[in-house]
Amino acid sequence: MNPSTPLSKKVEGFALDLLRLIRGVRVYPSKHPTLTAVAEKVLAAAPFDSTGLLTIGITPTELMVGEEFVSGKAAPLASYLHSRKVLRILWTRETHLDDVWTFARLLSTPRVEGGELRRKLHAEGVYTIDVEALQLGQVHGQITEGVTDPQPDSEKRRRHVWISLMNH
Repeated sequence: MNPSTPLSKKVEGFALDLLRLIRGVRVYPSKHPTLTAVAEKVLAAAPFDSTGLLTIGITPTELMVGEEFVSGKAAPLASYLHSRKVLRILWTRETHLDDVWTFARLLSTPRVEGGELRRKLHAEGVYTIDVEALQLGQVHGQITEGVTDPQPDSEKRRRHVWISLMNH
């Protein structure tokens, strides 16, 4: 992927600010003005598609928007979300600042991951942001099914596996 595409730049900026917000909620008091500004920036920078949705697939080192893999400055957020067993995040254009705040706060909470993260978002009334949990069995199944090409192009094969997971 060319790291200088307009989409990748938007995704990288969004990822940097979202990770800064997630880390900041651990340290600053609830809705501190500094973090409120970051949350507003995250919301404003969300690269929604023409239908008003933002769907980001998560790999261990990249964020995937459409079929474009974005690494670089997005890699730390990808790693963080992957460690929290998140396969995909989905946002709608109706996402409010409080939803972003809740999402960041829950992600900053140790040991909240995957399906539990989704349940907690819904329990707090957040439906404009959703997560799909990563199930390691899915990954292993896709890897097994995806190894049909005898060529040792591991990068191509790895991306094929993640695209398959995102499109299931």
